[in-house]
Amino acid sequence: MSYNGRGGNSYGSSRGSYGNNRGHGGVKDRDRHGGNNLLDDLDSFTVGPLRPGPTVIKNFYTESPLITSRPQHVTDQFYALNEMTIRGFAPKPILTFDELQFPTSIRNVIHQLGYIRPTPIQSQAWPILLSGQDLVGIAQTGSGKTLSFILPALIHSAGQTNARSGDPLVLILAPTRELAQQIQGVGADFCAATNARSTCIYGGAPKPPQKREIRYGLEVCIATPGRLLDFVREKTINLDRVTFLVLDEADRMLDMGFEPQIRKI
Repeated sequence: MSYNGRGGNSYGSSRGSYGNNRGHGGVKDRDRHGGNNLLDDLDSFTVGPLRPGPTVIKNFYTESPLITSRPQHVTDQFYALNEMTIRGFAPKPILTFDELQFPTSIRNVIHQLGYIRPTPIQSQAWPILLSGQDLVGIAQTGSGKTLSFILPALIHSAGQTNARSGDPLVLILAPTRELAQQIQGVGADFCAATNARSTCIYGGAPKPPQKREIRYGLEVCIATPGRLLDFVREKTINLDRVTFLVLDEADRMLDMGFEPQIRKI
């Protein structure tokens, strides 16, 4: 999933992975390049073959009868009102929380935080991602993009009942430390409610505390590309188990020169 923080609302999906809130703050060279000379080493950076793993379960979505019976003109009005453009195959949007049967643990947090209805990007992203499809989403700042991928990611993670424990199932890449920390903050209550362990790794901070959190085991890893590649190279973290990938602010990461690191990841 890839999310871009430009203006307007546009959503594209395809059969298949998964990801933006507009970040803020600067980027240190260590965040940009992933540590000492890592960018120069990318051409010689190799990753071994993936270990075979259990079958990945991707589809967790069943369309509510409320959605199935909704007249098409109501959906069209929703798209027009919110200036949404849909490209490719996409399920009908979810207009109320009652139309999507989130686990009780997630619904309780939604209620506690006072959310009334899904935002436009959540309405369209949730059925796409819970169906196991890829998504490229473009939406404005403050549109609720983080929850649009965090909640499907947690449901996906919890559903991999045969997965090995330890290494992450969900990987969320962000261009800056500030955005990575913001994502972790938005998802904290939901991770706690679903017993999903998460960590946030980024450059410009000491490595030992981050390494300790990784070694305790986790389901969700939120990272800047440079520090993540540092840890992959040092064999601190293994990404073999990742089956849900988010590129948050993908456009900004490319603008900042992260393409070589992203391709390696």
